Amino acid sequence: NASGEVKAFRAENLRPAGELIFEPGDKASIHGLKTEAGQHLNGSMCEVLRYLHDVSRYEVKVGNEIKALKGENLRACPD
Repeated sequence: NASGEVKAFRAENLRPAGELIFEPGDKASIHGLKTEAGQHLNGSMCEVLRYLHDVSRYEVKVGNEIKALKGENLRACPD
């Protein structure tokens, strides 16, 4: 919008550019983790619990564990 109009947005409605938007309850697969601690999670299925705005990560449940992952490390799974 080139009109110069100023808009106000709530923080919970903003995401980094290009990041997929997952909703609580969505199923996803984990990929692209590079650390030794995270590599064992690659290929695992998870459930999205919520978006953590302060750290720009999704809180997901993997088995009995809760992890905070970047959107770029999640792939949407069809229902």
